[in-house]
Amino acid sequence: MAHEAEFDEELDLTPLIDVAFLLQIFFMITSTIAMSGSIVMPEAKNGVAPNLTKAIVMTIFKTDAGPELYLADGKGKKGVAQLTDIPAYVQEELVKGHNIILIKADTAVASGFVEDVARTASQVEGIERYLVGVMDKPGPK
Repeated sequence: MAHEAEFDEELDLTPLIDVAFLLQIFFMITSTIAMSGSIVMPEAKNGVAPNLTKAIVMTIFKTDAGPELYLADGKGKKGVAQLTDIPAYVQEELVKGHNIILIKADTAVASGFVEDVARTASQVEGIERYLVGVMDKPGPK
């Protein structure tokens, strides 16, 4: 009688799974995620605008030398300010009844500097709200 070959062995899939995971990790690390050029945000249909007559305005402009901080709406009469000038300015404006911080910044200003301005302003007690506005695109000249 002829003996028929019996194959009771199972196919080991462990190496195949290992290779699949290694390929997946390789492609995740080497691929780049394509971000769309711009995100279109829908316009607000409802909402209550803050009362900006009670705003303590600080403006940040981007220059070749770095960001310039002005303790006013635009380039104020006091000139360029330092971060250390912010608490006294905020305290002075709080006495006048202003209790909202509004930080205006050029789009090219580093977000870390804007955070530093907000963090320094938050050292003073009594602020109700913080608002940050960033110019998206320069307007027509």
